[in-house]
Amino acid sequence: MADKQLAKKIINVFTDIACAFVKRDEKMVVVGGWYGDRFCDNSKAIYLFLTENKEKFGLDRVIWHTRNDDVYNQLKRDGYDVEKIGTRAARKSSIKAKYQLIDSCGVDIDRLFSGSAVRLEMWHAFPVKRFGGLNEFEKGGIKEAVNTNIHRSELGRWSYFYCLSMSQKHSEINQQAFGVNEEHCIIGPYPRVTYLKGEIGRYMLDCEKETMKKLESLRAQGKRVVGYFPTFRDDTEKNDITIETVEKLVEWAKDNNCCIMTKMHYASSREAGGDDDLLIALPPASDVYNFIQLADIMISDYSSIVFDYLIMDRPIIFYCFDYDYYLNKDRGFAIDYDISAAGAKVYNWDELISAINTALEDPRAYTESYADKTERLWNVITDPDTREATPEQLETFWKKLYAKDKTEKLRKIKD
Repeated sequence: MADKQLAKKIINVFTDIACAFVKRDEKMVVVGGWYGDRFCDNSKAIYLFLTENKEKFGLDRVIWHTRNDDVYNQLKRDGYDVEKIGTRAARKSSIKAKYQLIDSCGVDIDRLFSGSAVRLEMWHAFPVKRFGGLNEFEKGGIKEAVNTNIHRSELGRWSYFYCLSMSQKHSEINQQAFGVNEEHCIIGPYPRVTYLKGEIGRYMLDCEKETMKKLESLRAQGKRVVGYFPTFRDDTEKNDITIETVEKLVEWAKDNNCCIMTKMHYASSREAGGDDDLLIALPPASDVYNFIQLADIMISDYSSIVFDYLIMDRPIIFYCFDYDYYLNKDRGFAIDYDISAAGAKVYNWDELISAINTALEDPRAYTESYADKTERLWNVITDPDTREATPEQLETFWKKLYAKDKTEKLRKIKD
């Protein structure tokens, strides 16, 4: 481990020297997501937003970096600015682009020459569950997280960056999770929520278009769409229960004029089965934010997808069949689960079906019955100027980032 850290530090020194001879282009932005593989989530949304508004923001190029041949070929075909990671073109834009944006980690883009750029981490969740420094340090351990991270190195200096944060609470979580200072957290809305609302132009991969046709056909037949989007567990047996739940829901849907929409985690042991006619299994490469606005109700557990779905003002059900296990033996929670669960919490199959029936019978009455909880949750995950995730709010965030001349180094926090 020490040898790897030393190697990264040495490489960063040499790449920084190389970048010193090249002026960063403030009219060029590089964006990537999910280890360079998928075109989805916050990175996709802000890429499309900036592409749509290049002239308005004075940008010449907004470039998507990817390792995925299918993503590269389709974006290229459709006239978007895209480059393959590892190519000369991507290396060149890594050296030149002043602004470099990700939502997972540095390998989302061609990162080697990112060191002197303005680097932004948008992450892919307001965390319900703990990760990073939230696991490594006790609650409230921002000082320990930052002071430890100061000594770490990642290629392209992606050990520290600016963080998109939707609220003050989100900023505090990001500070500990990523080991960055408060001044590295910039308040703004999640681009994917703006996209979900239809306020950024939609873009679908070819594999998504076929799935959308099926979903729209079922809706035209009067089928109500029940979305089930569980999070990943470290325990394979618990993951298998979520797959079995999908299969049981499909059987239930046959007699209840419904269809089931789901996307299993990429690390799941298998795909869900059942009646293909009533199961909308989103492709692994798909962006759920092309689809969840069509769900009549949302079922999840510890996934942050429910926070985005709040904007739809529709019923949400929390199926936490393994709550005690998850709390004590799996990831645990970044925020109080009672606060994050703005809907019915159910713990077994019978309770789940009862809650679904209640939500479908009178969706408005269901959501109104949890209005106080919803408002409390809104006040945690967003600030007043980020809640609606309007294009104007997203523009305000972009201007804050664009005003940065560089990524400030970490500041040691003293006692």
